[in-house]
Amino acid sequence: MTARAPVHRYGHVHQALFYDSDDELLSAVVPFVEEGLRTAEPTFVALNSRAADLLRDAVGRPDLVFLGERTRRHNPASTIHHNLEIIAAHLAEGAQHIRVVGEVPHPGHGSPWDWWARYDAAVNHAYAEFPLWNVCPYDLRITPGAVLEDVMRTHPWLAADDGSHVTNPHYEDPRQFLLGRP
Repeated sequence: MTARAPVHRYGHVHQALFYDSDDELLSAVVPFVEEGLRTAEPTFVALNSRAADLLRDAVGRPDLVFLGERTRRHNPASTIHHNLEIIAAHLAEGAQHIRVVGEVPHPGHGSPWDWWARYDAAVNHAYAEFPLWNVCPYDLRITPGAVLEDVMRTHPWLAADDGSHVTNPHYEDPRQFLLGRP
């Protein structure tokens, strides 16, 4: 499984990627990251330290930017604000597209979920105008079922097993999703 470029390359592409082994994660994100680096697209990784180490070892490129615990934000509002600053800075420097492999905190990582579920929905509007391709990997070995249900409702795109980029039939408009939250 790999995350292939969507047919259209404008606006925010928010894609969920489900995996159940380290090899499956790497087979999906390494080509995504390497293509970004090869085409000089700013490429960022925001994963838990274990997954980040796996990817760092697999890619082995010093120009790949890893957002570690110190540079990652710990609440949705500051995360959106910080990410918009990063995106704007790269666009001002002439970037045509930006790539992110980003994990959203959830109970499988020891974090509360509700506010991050809201984040996952809100970014569809917050980043809509930007040429951003965001792949959100979810480890099926540790991600709770309730989180996976929300992920299916907040990501307009899914990575298929064959690497294709497919529309998610379970996606809900962010307003509908947010209004339905308790």
